Amino acid sequence: MYFLSPEEHKYVTRKLLMDARKDEVYPDLRGWNWSQPPIVTNSNVRLGVSDIASLYCSSSRDLYLKKVARVGFRTNALMTEGLFLHRVVCEIFTLAKVILYKNFKLTGKEFLLKVSEFDLFKAVETWGFSLTDEKPNKPRLTPAMLEKAKLLLEFESTRIAYRIDDIRSRYPYCETDAFVFLVLPVVVEQRLNGSFLGLSKNLAVDGFMVSQGMVADLKFDPQKRDFHKLTTTGYAMVMESLYEIPIDLGCIVYINFNNSEIRVSREFHHISDELRQWFLEERDKNIRMIENETDPGLAENCYPECPYSDICATHVA
Repeated sequence: MYFLSPEEHKYVTRKLLMDARKDEVYPDLRGWNWSQPPIVTNSNVRLGVSDIASLYCSSSRDLYLKKVARVGFRTNALMTEGLFLHRVVCEIFTLAKVILYKNFKLTGKEFLLKVSEFDLFKAVETWGFSLTDEKPNKPRLTPAMLEKAKLLLEFESTRIAYRIDDIRSRYPYCETDAFVFLVLPVVVEQRLNGSFLGLSKNLAVDGFMVSQGMVADLKFDPQKRDFHKLTTTGYAMVMESLYEIPIDLGCIVYINFNNSEIRVSREFHHISDELRQWFLEERDKNIRMIENETDPGLAENCYPECPYSDICATHVA
């Protein structure tokens, strides 16, 4: 999901990055300016990036029910699938690094044999999912979700195997650490402390593509929405607040399953002034709602996958 095609790489380096350098971000909107307006916040409310960036509910009443009314919900099928498939992608990259650090001289074919030993059904339990209805407190996986997971494992492991042979052919004297980085130049599920920006201390970004200095977010929802870019924007600003280096590029990776095929499309974007301002406006609006315990009311158009859809209309503050 994080390996760019030659055309994409050329577009990112020759077009998007060059444009970002010309259209420089206003200094006050860099994450390292967290102690000054407009980024600074004196609130004790701590939100996740998804609390701010997931604007599926136009009135943000889902966040109100979660944070103020403390109304619980059961994870629906779409949410379960998304969580599970995110975990699968993370696992294959982590597993690949473990295998290569143990023996970086493996060929691509030998690597695939090692990956084939991975027991998906055993991993499901350790990840907090269930394959049956016997454990109602755990999200249940369907056979269709498992088939998608197998496709993802095969898809990514095959691409990694190719990169192993390709990198070794070009860098035959490369040592272990450098070799693993060249094959897998991405950090998955990187943990970030967002407290400088009034966010959670335990954030996790889907992927940081080190070679491009680009934040990536996976979406198993084929419908593209403008507010998806707020997720990469939030993580980029947090990384700037922690490491004090500019993060100018974001990538939304849309993954769709078409029968037995995986379709991947990537939306690259400059993490611009407009996106940063939009993120901060949503953050401050939600903080005020939570601090004042203001019920924003029902959304004009509820989205069918909302986990609160069965209780939102009947809940009274």
